[in-house]
Amino acid sequence: MDRLNFNVLQQFWTIAKSYWSGDEKWQARGLLLGVVLFLLAYTGLSVVLNNKRGVLISALSAQDEPRFWQTVIVFIAVLVIYAPLLAGYTYLRDRLSLQWRKWLTHRFVDNYFRDRAYYNLHISETEIDNPDQRIAEDVRSFTQESLTFLLRLVESVLSTIAFSSVLWGISKPLVFFLVLYALIGTLVTSAVFGKPLVRLNFEQLKKEANLRFSLVRIRENAEAIAFYRGEEQESNQVKHRFLDVFENVKRLLVWELNLNMLTNAYEFIPFVLPALVVAPAIFAGEMEVGKVSEAQGAFVRVFFSLNVVVARFQQLTTFGAGINRLYTFAQFLEQTEAAQASEEQKPQIQT
Repeated sequence: MDRLNFNVLQQFWTIAKSYWSGDEKWQARGLLLGVVLFLLAYTGLSVVLNNKRGVLISALSAQDEPRFWQTVIVFIAVLVIYAPLLAGYTYLRDRLSLQWRKWLTHRFVDNYFRDRAYYNLHISETEIDNPDQRIAEDVRSFTQESLTFLLRLVESVLSTIAFSSVLWGISKPLVFFLVLYALIGTLVTSAVFGKPLVRLNFEQLKKEANLRFSLVRIRENAEAIAFYRGEEQESNQVKHRFLDVFENVKRLLVWELNLNMLTNAYEFIPFVLPALVVAPAIFAGEMEVGKVSEAQGAFVRVFFSLNVVVARFQQLTTFGAGINRLYTFAQFLEQTEAAQASEEQKPQIQT
């Protein structure tokens, strides 16, 4: 597993589709619909807030007190709706994640014990390590990260549509520049950092699990270790596995340093460019001062919506590594079940 590509999407869908088309599909789809409706309302209110922030600055610049206080009242009314809206969105999202985790955990546990798959895994020479971590931690990460990124994509699409129309009305060149800039940034980041970060994150999950397994094994075999005076051997083994973790993290930090330098420089442009583009119209008296704030707010929202991959690239590479671990585990369990079914279908010799 060393690439962030369409193969990861295929693996993701193989794991995810059973829940969304299974026995709990209507509950899952209902919760997802509720979350999306909350996102729609949130996006609409965000557009209103962005507009009113610009009006507020224009009113201050023009010393228009009635317009200023009228805008403040609208601002407060929107914020009163905003707070419970975000709380409800967070609750439904986390509830859906919890339901999905429960269903997927039960599915993996059932398959793990079916046809003695746990024993076959123990005696086989497969590279599948630490099934306990895959069931307990990788499933949790899979459901949480899947929903987080899926909803971030939905929010990005809604924000792009809503704020692009605002930006188009202020400055059309900004919209064209934004799309091109986002496309180049995504392609460069994926090409340069995708392969090494996915590989290192995959290794990190494996090495952390090996270290944890060593410590658990000591607890379970404490009496035997004490009886045979194996403290030094066990201590050296734990330290060796921790050094594996340590060295891999050092390599990860170097790649993350380079990624952060690129993204920090890349994300600086949206905070400067809108003012530069709109400034001539402001100086010519063709546009209110508040339009600078409105243009910048819309530009930033569209920019980060289009750059969702770049902004969450580190999390995506970790997520991709976790998907691969779950997928290979699920494939092994399915193969064990298929092999057992094949054995049962063979004709038996009567004696």
